Amino acid sequence: LEVSGGKMENLKEYKYINKEFFRNYRGVKKNVWKGRIDGDDLDSLRWHQTIQIIDLEENLENLKFKNAICFIGFSSDEGVERNKGNVGAAEGPNAIRREMCNFPKTREDITLYDAGNIFCID
Repeated sequence: LEVSGGKMENLKEYKYINKEFFRNYRGVKKNVWKGRIDGDDLDSLRWHQTIQIIDLEENLENLKFKNAICFIGFSSDEGVERNKGNVGAAEGPNAIRREMCNFPKTREDITLYDAGNIFCID
């Protein structure tokens, strides 16, 4: 995905080239990001109050990419199964989100995005 000057370009071409990516991609629901609310001022905000959910299959041209952090999870038990280990790693991305949701928002100039998960599908 090309980002030029903080603006996304060539989204249609990107989607066409990356059909396999989108076959293994799912957006995340906002209800994964929930937690306590201490207030609405900057000193009280938590990540779940400010994170923006984005779907990579949608039009992303209006998103702000300068001073932004975007999370994308990788959800797979494939390697664990192949190594005869205990499955559960596929739940990792949402477990991490649940832990991060109450992190304090310490910088007003940083935008937080969650772009969902990539799945390992045979």
